[in-house]
Amino acid sequence: MMRLIRFRTKAVIIYFCCLSLLFLTVLYFSRGNTQPKNAGSVFDHMAVDRVVLANDQSQELLLPKVKPIFNPVHNFDRNRKDKNGNVIAMKKNKSKRTRSGKVKTHTLKMSPSERLLTVSPKKLSSLGHAELSYLYHNYVDSKQIECLDQQRFGKVTDGGWDVCADDKYIPKKPCLVYSFGIGEDFSFDDAISKKIGCEVHSFDPSMKKKDYRRASGVHFHRLGLANFNGTSQPDGWLMKTLAAIKQQLGHLKTKLDILKIDIEEWEWKVLPDLLWKHQLDDVRQFLIEIHTCETCSVYNPQLTDKEPSKQRYVLALRLLQDIYKAGFRIYHTHRNAACQYVSRFGLEERSACHELHFVNIR
Repeated sequence: MMRLIRFRTKAVIIYFCCLSLLFLTVLYFSRGNTQPKNAGSVFDHMAVDRVVLANDQSQELLLPKVKPIFNPVHNFDRNRKDKNGNVIAMKKNKSKRTRSGKVKTHTLKMSPSERLLTVSPKKLSSLGHAELSYLYHNYVDSKQIECLDQQRFGKVTDGGWDVCADDKYIPKKPCLVYSFGIGEDFSFDDAISKKIGCEVHSFDPSMKKKDYRRASGVHFHRLGLANFNGTSQPDGWLMKTLAAIKQQLGHLKTKLDILKIDIEEWEWKVLPDLLWKHQLDDVRQFLIEIHTCETCSVYNPQLTDKEPSKQRYVLALRLLQDIYKAGFRIYHTHRNAACQYVSRFGLEERSACHELHFVNIR
């Protein structure tokens, strides 16, 4: 009888312990989902996403990690370069017949930049989703030119940017800087104005401020960058092209020492306009944040697959090809932790927001 009572007592204790543990677990995760977005919450939901995606992968709903096999338009001869270190000649793969009579082909190993440039714009559309993802992330995560002196202007965290301070590229007075996308954070703009003495113009149509001049000397304009001149819908923001803004401010014939763009996906409308109208030709340093997925920076428990679409990858890669052809080279790249996600291809941690820093070598 005593044994039965002890057994029942232990069972009741274990039961209540399990209930308490379950309650604490539910309370912990419910509180975690209500916290504001930060780096910690990003990694928490990424762990959940990885479990869900792994389960989908086991059911063969997702593609495995692959390294794409490209049929290049041409192969680069890495031995012939111009004074800036860029490959200028093309050569076919070398073939050599062995003693046994077999033909052995030596394929030249290409950098991410070379790999992208070997794919024609038309060919990009025919690549698979996994190949496009691999090609894009390898490209934006790679440097193309060495900047020996990189100086941080603005916050160490989000809001600051690294400027190439090598003698060839550092802005020197009189210098002109345009900064599009402020979000109440003038740290980069103020630092450029105070430390270098450049004329700095800051633009943001979403801020509820009138045009004014800051104590640092920075000029603020409640105006946005677009591929048209007019009012955006449904926000009612005043928008203009870069050429129209330069004309308005009397800078039409003045070179931009730094052009910074962080305009929350408006870059997909603006970049084609800047490139096709050659409005970047007089820019010396080009700083831009590219957003490939609009949902990756916000935790959504119903959305575990945050891989950018195939169409977005194709557009991004074509624009990166055009930026390269315009003479711009990446000297620094940074993944924004707020946009990290788990890729369906290999379950790797990636970012949908990249801050790319270019110098114009022409």
